[in-house]
Amino acid sequence: MADWALTFVPKQDNTMTYQELIAAEESNTLISRDYIYPKQLLSKFAKTLVKITKTSFNTESPEEIKRFFAILLSGRVDGILIDKTWADLMIERYEFAAQTYEQVFHHQVQLIGYHTDRKYKATMQIMRDLDRDSDFYGQYSI
Repeated sequence: MADWALTFVPKQDNTMTYQELIAAEESNTLISRDYIYPKQLLSKFAKTLVKITKTSFNTESPEEIKRFFAILLSGRVDGILIDKTWADLMIERYEFAAQTYEQVFHHQVQLIGYHTDRKYKATMQIMRDLDRDSDFYGQYSI
């Protein structure tokens, strides 16, 4: 299992609080066009004044990650709704001038699926992830 804790990521020089960001009429937030968001998350958005912009969150290479964060850093959006753990790692790794709010907009448990014949392989992959990046400790429950 893993946690999907979505929060807003504004630029580092942002002066709005979490509440101000989601209450601002002119606030523009980037979300993924590729995800199927849960209904309860979409209903939370419907209660805000946030304008939504969608883009692909396909960010496998360093170049794609940098292009993705450039949307925020160039000022085209005021924030990104994204997983807090991943965003914190990318901000630190690439030294982006961005920050994450501590408040979580939406939380959901994510189940990592694997075929029972591949339990050992799945467990070993998780262990490699944990060894590679200590920030992932606590992210998985085996």
